[in-house]
This record gives sequence, structure tokens and C-alpha cells, in this order.
Amino acid sequence: DTAKMSFPISRKLTVGAAGVFALALLGLFFSAGGLSEPAAPPPSNDWLRSSSSTTGQIFEDIPPKTFMEKLSDSAQGFVIGLLLFCVSGPLLAWNECQAARYYRMLFRARDALKKSQKKERVDIDKNDIKLDGKLICVHGTLDCKDRTVRDDQFNFEIKHCVRLKRTVQMYQWHETVHEEKKNDGGKRRTYRYSKQWSEIEIDSKRFHHAAEHTNPEWWIQAKSTNNDVKEADYGTKANMKVRGAVISEMNWYTKKGLTQIPFECFEDKIPPGASATKHTTVCPFGPTGAYYAFKGTGNDRDPDIGDVKVSYQWVPDSVGSADSSKQVTVMAKQCGRSFEPWADSGDFCYDTVGGCIFSAACFCFVGGSNGDAYAIGDDDEEEDPKDYKTFADQEDKDTERRKGWFEICNAAPGSMKASELLKQNESSGRAFQMILRVVGWIMMFVGLQLVFEPLFTLLDVIPIIGPIVRFSVSLLAFLFTLLLSFIIIAIAWFSSRPKLVIGAGIIILAIYGIGIWWTNSHAPAAAATAGHG
Repeated sequence: DTAKMSFPISRKLTVGAAGVFALALLGLFFSAGGLSEPAAPPPSNDWLRSSSSTTGQIFEDIPPKTFMEKLSDSAQGFVIGLLLFCVSGPLLAWNECQAARYYRMLFRARDALKKSQKKERVDIDKNDIKLDGKLICVHGTLDCKDRTVRDDQFNFEIKHCVRLKRTVQMYQWHETVHEEKKNDGGKRRTYRYSKQWSEIEIDSKRFHHAAEHTNPEWWIQAKSTNNDVKEADYGTKANMKVRGAVISEMNWYTKKGLTQIPFECFEDKIPPGASATKHTTVCPFGPTGAYYAFKGTGNDRDPDIGDVKVSYQWVPDSVGSADSSKQVTVMAKQCGRSFEPWADSGDFCYDTVGGCIFSAACFCFVGGSNGDAYAIGDDDEEEDPKDYKTFADQEDKDTERRKGWFEICNAAPGSMKASELLKQNESSGRAFQMILRVVGWIMMFVGLQLVFEPLFTLLDVIPIIGPIVRFSVSLLAFLFTLLLSFIIIAIAWFSSRPKLVIGAGIIILAIYGIGIWWTNSHAPAAAATAGHG
């Protein structure tokens, strides 16, 4: 009789608890030897050096940890894992809500452009414009005129330069650490050392084996930095100005055409802070005018530890560019005779960029709206629009502030449409959204794994049961966190689209009501037919 063989729930719980307790006692029994004997220090002959010239690696054998040490580590991992698991859910939900707000801002920017300039772009080399406080997309010639960008460390100036990037690198030792498990439960840790150029000072005192891998102090005062022009003229007829926020968006650095760096600034003086190295020399490194390297005992083909390389890239204006007719496109809010970031002042009710619901359940979805979703209107650049007037009488306002997260301030080389810039913004936003989705899921999965680490530690002492349980729990954790992430993303995706949810709810209720009506109206006829039969 199967009914008599069934156990009550309380008895099943008691049996399960007794089984876990027995496994714990068995684990303590298997690890009793490790509990009673202290860990022996690693013998000195475990260190093996393979090379000490250009690259090298050092091996260190680490003895297995005792059971109590493993249990202590797993307890710490439990706390960290619980924290990661609890934070991952709100991070996924926050990411979806913020992404929805960002996409809504892009479509409201499209609507603002339709109401203000009614065109994809305006050529301010040919047209004046007066849309103060409105979002505009214009393109024209960028000219710094007599303004220069100065490098104070090496005392030179460059004309027709919007941005100048100086990169300072020192040839240094770099350490990487790799660990692999051994059959006896211990680990083999490998320290690899290589020479490479680095923009930051690497402290070799923290190296595990620093005797033969010593880095000198950063003996040159110069560091990597960007130097920007204060302002530049923009548009030959509109006579506008570009400053802080717009200039910081001009990131199309190039080495081409950079021939104004005077070699004597490097050749005739010892770099600042290099008084201890009296034999420091300087020579060209790469194309003349673009790269220079300060050399100690090395040379440009075979650098030595401590050598410093200084390189430059720039963003030229339209005059200094190799293509003198090259224009620059700016999309931002007009602020007097200049620009500032445009912000969306609408409410949070977002229902414009619906996209596809599968985007909420796919970590790799990076598509988005189609190419015509951001279309503004005609693109007749020759026509002089009626609503555009000169703003010579407008006040020149201060526009030095930087762009915020939910603001639009774009700059691009050449003549680009507003719809293309908005599409680029959406693509960048979706890529960032997908990255945070993956990060949130990884936090959830790793956190759940760490939560079960104490159980793994208890069962790992049993040769067969431990690995099987670890693999099974890891597989279940992978599937569970994947499903839970999808559910959280989907809920947040719908909650950030209230009008879409209301519309979908009305449709579902309508279909449900039609189904009930159809069932009730046809059920008597079907019963009558069955009775006659």
C-alpha cells in the first residue's frame, strides 16, 4: 500500500537535516589531519626563475589550505555573495528605467528640432540663425584664428588647434599573476614580468620579486593631459562661438598634419625633474613633429627601463585640417552666440520608443529604432529659412559647463544630419544598457555561487559527492539567475512604458471578454445539438 509508505513532511525534513549533519561530520573526519597539523612553509627551492632579461616568470607553489581556513574563506564569500545578489536586482531595474528615460529624451529632441529649425541641419556658413534656447543642429567652418593651444611643460604653442593631447609614457616593468590548481589541492602561482610602455607610474616595490625588476621613479614632471582652446569661431556668416561642453565632445584626434611642434623645445633642455640624469638625450621617435622620446641608456629601437616617450595628437580646426574645406557639425541648445547642453524638461511618462519586447529578454540585443525614426524633415541646405535671423543683438552667455547624462551636446567632423547624430546617441545608449545587463546578471550569478560556498567547502572533502554537488548547484544557479534576470528586466521594461502597458492590458482584456462571450453564446447551441444527437 503506497499510502502507508509515504512519509509526513516533518519526517522528511528531519531525515534531510540528519543527512546534512552526517555529511558535515564526515567532512570534519576527512579533514581531521589538516586541522591538527599546521601548514608547512613552502620550501625555498620551489622558486624557479626562467628568465631575467626582457621577460621572465617566477613560480611559487602554495600548500593546500586547512579545512578551517577554507571554511573561513567561504564564510566571507557568503557575506560578499549575499551582498552582490541583493544589489544585482535593483541594478538591473534601475538600468532599464534610466535607459527608457534616455531613449525618450532622444525622441523628444527629434520633436524639438521639428518645431525649431524644421530641417535636418543648417549651414551657418551661409545662413544666420536666431533660435535662442532651442535645440539646433548646424554645420559650418571652425576657425581658432589667432588663438593657440599651449603646452606649459615644454613651452610651445600650436595654432589652428582645438584640442592637443599629450601622452607621456615610461618604459617599465609590469607584473601579472596567474594561479592554477594542483592535484594535491594546492596552487601554483606564476608571476610574469614584461617590459612595456605605461602612462602611469608602476610601483615595483609591490612586486613579489622586485630584486631584478626595479622601476625608476617618474623622473619627468610631465604627465598625459589634454589642452583645449578657450573658444573658437564657428560659422562664417552666423559668427557663433564654441566653448567648453562642445569642445570636449570633439574627440577625433589625429597625428596627421601635426608639424608645428618645435624640436628644439626637446633637444635643447633636460626635461623638468631630470636633473639626476645628466646624460639624458632626446631624439625623434616616429614621424617628425608627432613623436619624441627622451632616452637614458636605450635608443628609439631598443628602449631601456626608465626611458620616456612623449607623443602628441591634435584636433585641428577647419583651417589647420588637411582638408581645409572640412566642416564641423554641432547639435546642442543655442545660448546667445554660443551653445550649451540641451536637457529634456518633460515628464517621465515614456511611451515613444517601444522597440521590441525581445530586447528586454536578450542580453545581446543592440538594435534599436530604424533609420527613419529620427527623421526631422527636408535637407535643403541651400534654402534660406524664413524663421532664421541674425543674433548679433543677443547677449553672449557663459557656456562653460559640461554635458550631463540626460543632456544632448554632440559634435562630429563633417556635415551630418540630426537624425544620424540621434541614432548614434541611441546606439551608444543601447550598448551601455547591454553592458549593465550583463554586469547585473554576472553579479547575480557570482553572488549566488558564493552564497553556496560554505556548502561546497563541507562537501569538497568527499572525493565524489563534492564535485558532483558543485557542478549541479552551479548549473542550477546559472539557469535560475538567467531566468530571474529576464523577469526583472521585463518587469522594469514594462514599468517604464506605462502607456504601452495600459494599451496592452486593454487589448488583453478585450480578447478575454470576447472569448467569454463566444463561449457563453455558443455553449447552449452546442449542448442542444449534442442532446438531439
